[in-house]
Amino acid sequence: MLWGQNSSFTPNGEKLPNVMVRIRARAGCFDILCAMKNARPILYGFVAVCAAIPSFASERFASSGGIYPHLAMFNDEGECCTGAVVPWAGDLWVVTYAPHAPTGSSDKLYRIRPDLTRETFPGSVGGTPANRMIHRETNQLLIGPYVIDAKGSVRVVSPAKMPGRTDGTPNGRAPLVSGDALVKISSRGKGDTPEDYARVSDATPYDPKRKGLFTTKAEDAPWAIVELAGDVEIEGVTVVGESKGLSFWLSDDGEEWRKVGERGMGNGERRVDLRKDSPSAKFVKVGFEPGVGKKSLSLKKILVYGKKLY
Repeated sequence: MLWGQNSSFTPNGEKLPNVMVRIRARAGCFDILCAMKNARPILYGFVAVCAAIPSFASERFASSGGIYPHLAMFNDEGECCTGAVVPWAGDLWVVTYAPHAPTGSSDKLYRIRPDLTRETFPGSVGGTPANRMIHRETNQLLIGPYVIDAKGSVRVVSPAKMPGRTDGTPNGRAPLVSGDALVKISSRGKGDTPEDYARVSDATPYDPKRKGLFTTKAEDAPWAIVELAGDVEIEGVTVVGESKGLSFWLSDDGEEWRKVGERGMGNGERRVDLRKDSPSAKFVKVGFEPGVGKKSLSLKKILVYGKKLY
């Protein structure tokens, strides 16, 4: 096994900084030992995957310090990063991503064989994916917008049907329980409609170009409350929109609230994972803490997942 070194070079002779991935090839399969030492490196417009490989492959391809320039990955978005790397079906699968591309981009899905040859999936749709999960129940890999079976066959979830930044994949055991919920907002913004509120907590698609399905007035501690149809063992809450700095509360009666999480940096799609405790509640509140000044709250979705107790 090898580490990529900072003395490596691109096919054009440019020096490559940083170490990215350490991978062990064993019995014809890749085994990740240490993912991403630098989580989002920008390497002169492309991303390199570094791998330790069988000796017959290392003799076939030129390398320097464990980095193989022929595995360089590119896009047309001005920044190209590695979104996910997963060993599956005897090969190594990699997706790259653009800075913010909820409706797709020029990024690709790559399949790297044990002999270090690489295939680019022709049906790639790009985007900003960082999700990856091996779904044991169906024996499939979920990576970005792609579903890959045990034989390596790939299906694609079109960004036209599911726009957004796929930062994580739930394990599939907790269904959406907020589809028939009642959504209440601290104040009504200009242009908001009851029809928009009804879509905040369900699975209907949203316009990625729109700021939010609701936008409150600028006020101290604005909030949105999702009132579920009954008590639920909540496993997670996902918000889509301007989620930076949000806090999350649960309540049994809509009066007494207990804080269960917060989101610090970053907007887009964010999830608060509550699977460890799966607390019971009927009300979910999302908003800003008091005392942060006048702010408006604008979200496209508030989705609650869990097990119904009613």
